Amino acid sequence: SGNFVVQNTLPVATSVTIEPDVVYENEDANCVANGYDADGDTISWQYMWAVNTVTRPPTSDALLPDDEFEEGDSLRCTAYPSDDEGEGLSLLSSIEEVYEACYDVDNVRWLSDDFDAWDEDDWSSQPDGYDYAGGSLLVTGDAGTGGFVPMRSTAALPIHKIEASLLKDDNCSDHFLMLSPDPDMTWAWGSTPNALRVAWSCASKVIYGPSGSSYTSCSGNAQYDIEVEFTEDGVTFRDNLCPDTTLPEDWTDEDLYVYIGGDQDNLALATEWTSLNVYQQPYFDDSFSAWDSTIWDSQPDRYAYSNDSLTVSGGAESYAITPHMRTTETLPIGSIDASLLRAENCDDHFIMLSASPTQDWNWFSTPDVVKFAWNCSQKTIFGQEESLLTNCPGLGVYDIQIDVDEDSVTFHDGTCDPVTLWDNIGEDELYVYVGGDQDSPMYSAVWLDLAVYPPYECAR
Repeated sequence: SGNFVVQNTLPVATSVTIEPDVVYENEDANCVANGYDADGDTISWQYMWAVNTVTRPPTSDALLPDDEFEEGDSLRCTAYPSDDEGEGLSLLSSIEEVYEACYDVDNVRWLSDDFDAWDEDDWSSQPDGYDYAGGSLLVTGDAGTGGFVPMRSTAALPIHKIEASLLKDDNCSDHFLMLSPDPDMTWAWGSTPNALRVAWSCASKVIYGPSGSSYTSCSGNAQYDIEVEFTEDGVTFRDNLCPDTTLPEDWTDEDLYVYIGGDQDNLALATEWTSLNVYQQPYFDDSFSAWDSTIWDSQPDRYAYSNDSLTVSGGAESYAITPHMRTTETLPIGSIDASLLRAENCDDHFIMLSASPTQDWNWFSTPDVVKFAWNCSQKTIFGQEESLLTNCPGLGVYDIQIDVDEDSVTFHDGTCDPVTLWDNIGEDELYVYVGGDQDSPMYSAVWLDLAVYPPYECAR
């Protein structure tokens, strides 16, 4: 009988990516590699990182710590697969840029904390009595009459709203938020100059302003999801269980620090916070109850208002009809939030960004304008030089978000995959155009609301 030698086949790398998708200077980067081995052998990996084309020695650790790169650097990873017999074909990742730590990917939320651990980028200090456990911020101690500085944000910005979750497990487990332009504001149970305080006071939910207060009964022990909204008409304190309370004071033009804390009379317990998101003020937030001449330059014939929505009629050639409704002025844009109703497959809503006051719509890429649209079952960005799309055929209400920075735009909707296109339209101040292209004469493209936000400012 003869002797047979089984030849080994070396493994091959099939994909290499860097995570997260957007790398910040204060976050570690991870090299994620996939591959196959025709013999079914176990694959081992070596990773070689390059920072600005300067390579690090290969290592079995896929992680590149954040102290090895900074804002503006470019990262690339090469992954080398091997089995017991040798090393197979390697593969390179795409190049990823490192962004500034306080730049937030959605531009709108400038402070977001899930309280896994104290974050020096968000908070100026961690006072005594503030501890982290199980994904929560725990604040122990009886605040008494106050006089101390609670934990505060590192930045102060105009605030549109605050969303937070907390656990109230005792009648006088009194969570509080305090807003002030003063970086050294102390807590007090009551009204004092230059501060806004939002709190539980045992069985009541209360807002203390500089010259007055507002409260409502709220006595249940439960998990609460709260929202504090800032408008020109006042500050409203909402939650998922109790009535709203509003203090008629305008804080929308103030740059405010956010302070967070708790006053727990039962020293065996702690006030518990589980999440906090802070959003900056938009340029405008249109609920489309009626045409607003302070926001929009004109109301073209195809545009109508009905049942707190904007409807846009027109058939498949409606892009040739001008003008489209646009903002009264150009703005530096960071983000757009909007809600829309897709009633049938080719119910095609669109938003255009352009420095031109007379921009026409078309279904392709053209200079000096970027368009975000549904094209029947596809969600598409038409950039200045190229376009990019993803399938998104579903009907119903969509909450969309468009992020704009100096070198890219991203189209989110919360249901379908996001689309990101490298485009520098965000370098300019831009008009916002809103419209629709509805093939069926039985329907109109329906917009429910739209808000435009400024670029996120790095205030740290």
